[in-house]
Amino acid sequence: SKIAEYMACVLSTLLYASESWSQHTLQEKRMNASHLHCLRSKLNISWNYK
Repeated sequence: SKIAEYMACVLSTLLYASESWSQHTLQEKRMNASHLHCLRSKLNISWNYK
C-alpha cells in the first residue's frame, strides 16, 4: 500500500540517525509539517480537508 511504502522508504530515510540530532522546536515543527504534507500527498488529501 502507499502508506507502507512511505513508512518503509521515505520516513526511514528522513529519520536516519535522528536519535543523535539536537531537536529545536522550529525544526521539529518543520519536520512534522513535512511528514504530514507527504502523507496527504500520498493519500490525495487536500491541505484544507477536515
